[in-house]
Amino acid sequence: MKPTPQTTVREFVENFYCIERPIGEKQVYQLRDMVRVLKNFVGYELVLGELNENLASRWTAWLEDEGYARETCAGKQRILLAVWRYASDFGVVDERASDASGRFANPRR
Repeated sequence: MKPTPQTTVREFVENFYCIERPIGEKQVYQLRDMVRVLKNFVGYELVLGELNENLASRWTAWLEDEGYARETCAGKQRILLAVWRYASDFGVVDERASDASGRFANPRR
């Protein structure tokens, strides 16, 4: 079974990323936490086809507004980028995550 654009980010992390990538227990926890926080932001289980730079930028701004430390925001960004790029390798996202600095543009500026 391959992921599709309708596969939720949670399903992709659990059934593909965590299984096929050489990661440890701590990374699995961080991935699951990123999925949880992303769900809190959008209010539902996000699907891979919805990943885009605008959403990622708004999520980053939201993390900062919610009081997450700058290092925590950066860590969650890196995790989202890694998952997004891996989903891109499967061809299930319309847009590939920015390969620049890993920092999304802040839409409020």
